[in-house]
Amino acid sequence: MPGPELRILFITAEPEDQIRPNNTLELQVIQEALKASGAAFEAQYVFRGTRKRVVRELKSDPHIVHFLCHGETGGLFLEDDDAGSNLIDADWLIDVFAGSPSLRVVFLNACNSAALARAIVASESGCSDEVAAQLVRLAQALRRLTEQDLEETASTRLLVMAARLHVAGLALLPACRAAIVDALTDEADTGAALHEVLRAVIGDA
Repeated sequence: MPGPELRILFITAEPEDQIRPNNTLELQVIQEALKASGAAFEAQYVFRGTRKRVVRELKSDPHIVHFLCHGETGGLFLEDDDAGSNLIDADWLIDVFAGSPSLRVVFLNACNSAALARAIVASESGCSDEVAAQLVRLAQALRRLTEQDLEETASTRLLVMAARLHVAGLALLPACRAAIVDALTDEADTGAALHEVLRAVIGDA
């Protein structure tokens, strides 16, 4: 019996004062992978996204939001009303996502988005900036394990869960194992490989 349909919101931005990203090709690759997976999903799109359009489309309660745009250390670039660059920061994203109770995963497909991910993890969990930085480095390392057949990636949602466990008193290593590694796989060999990466990035703390 097929699972429930996932609602995925893709948000692209191509400000005219920046080099145009190849969002069309990236969307095609993502769509082909989704169709090949056999998963039931409904795709919605915000092309040339502005703040107002993003806020409006989030009212459809997507499960996944995927940004495809330029970024810098301070945030992501959407477009203003004149098709120019409009930088959105972590605080704006956190406020907007707070009104989307069904949201599970946010993909920040942009250059220099690590700083934005760190800010979101720290804000949503109450952890220190240092811990947030460690968790983002862990996610980057896990995503490079292309030889492992993972059905899910180390998303920001999992990082926040690990950070909350740590803030509640659990040491960071077991917090990451419970919230991230155990969520990504139940295969012993794969779990062992992920745990090695976890120890290499987090240490034995």
